[in-house]
Amino acid sequence: MPAVPHPPWRIPFVGDALSLSAQTPAQSITGYAGLGEVFEVRVLRYPRMLIVNSAELAEPILDDAAWTKVNGPAFRRLAPMAPTGLLFTGTEDALWKLAHQRLQPAFSRIAMREYHASMNPLIAAHVRRWAEAPQPVNITDLTQDLAYDVITQAGFGAVLSRAQRNDFVRTMFALIRATNRGKIIPFLDAVLGVNPTPPHAQALRRHVEMIIDTPGANAPILRALSDTDPEQGAPLTRDQIIDQALVLLIAGHETTSGTVAFALYELARNPQIAERARQEIAETGKSPAELEYEDIVGLRYLRAVIDETLRLHPVAPAFIRSALSDTTLGAYPVTPHDWVYLNLLAIHRDPTRWDDPDAFSPDRFLAGPTPKSYKPFGTGARACIGRALALHEAVLTLVHVLHTQTLTPTGYRLDIEEFPTLKPRDFTLALTAHQYSN
Repeated sequence: MPAVPHPPWRIPFVGDALSLSAQTPAQSITGYAGLGEVFEVRVLRYPRMLIVNSAELAEPILDDAAWTKVNGPAFRRLAPMAPTGLLFTGTEDALWKLAHQRLQPAFSRIAMREYHASMNPLIAAHVRRWAEAPQPVNITDLTQDLAYDVITQAGFGAVLSRAQRNDFVRTMFALIRATNRGKIIPFLDAVLGVNPTPPHAQALRRHVEMIIDTPGANAPILRALSDTDPEQGAPLTRDQIIDQALVLLIAGHETTSGTVAFALYELARNPQIAERARQEIAETGKSPAELEYEDIVGLRYLRAVIDETLRLHPVAPAFIRSALSDTTLGAYPVTPHDWVYLNLLAIHRDPTRWDDPDAFSPDRFLAGPTPKSYKPFGTGARACIGRALALHEAVLTLVHVLHTQTLTPTGYRLDIEEFPTLKPRDFTLALTAHQYSN
């Protein structure tokens, strides 16, 4: 069998750690895509990780009958924060199945209409504040604030002060920085097999308790988590409710805020695409405040804008799978002990699946079936449970911004931050009231 390529500077025990950036690991992995469709990374005592950059090789790995999800280093270090949370438990774990079943009603069509009614005026109010602020504005910060407000109000029925929202976001980032970039916890995790509870976790859990205990809070996610209907399985314990709520609060706003920020970055660079999206909004004959859930679902071009954003800028840049039995990956043998890293930053730009893959072209999502390897929300049973909510929120946010504002670039050069999801770092735009022609 041929040797698997690997990055330069591999050294004993440490492996390829010196070839990867601690601050931007996904981007540094993508930087070695020139090694081929598959290459290998070994770091400390973690399993061998095979990086897949090819859509053709990725497609069979999406099959749940032969492959399953693996939590990589970042998720392993975060898991003690919410040990029964959906992100951290195995697919065959009874607690994962129970929580997944309990949460299904929170993402039904009935629930989506309820979310829409709650988030539509909320998004409108945020966008008005964006427009009234001194220009240019920091879009990255504003979309973060908006997305967290949406998930807490529309999802949990809790209205938080700006100080409370900011405190959660600051604490969340402090926790992620400590677990992703600190020296002690990764060393204990990788070398000694110890995975301690991350710092700041208890502060985040107290914040979640405040949300779920808010008097009068009544919204789809909180109702689903608190439901005691025996037909939906055993009720969740309080600790399990906190675990699920914490995961949904973090994942449910961080990914959406990054998606909207990347979409506005691309729309500002492509004013003709922004204008076409405005025309689609105008063709509804309604103002954004009047749009109902079904109206947003019908905005196919704006949805294609979000799909194309997630192709070029997948906020979850990869996911890891392992084989259920011995198999091969191209010319290389793979065992169930190996990790296989599906590198969406490369796979979503594979020229064998996408024409002009580096261009921002929403029309490609209107032209026919999407390639099987397009997986911004993961795959199979472990695909993001809240993807419909995230997509609806992202499209609705663009509706409000584009209907009222013209996007003027500030000369910002894209700088992508990893937490471990991706977002543009300190992205700024100047917003001015949009003038419609007669």
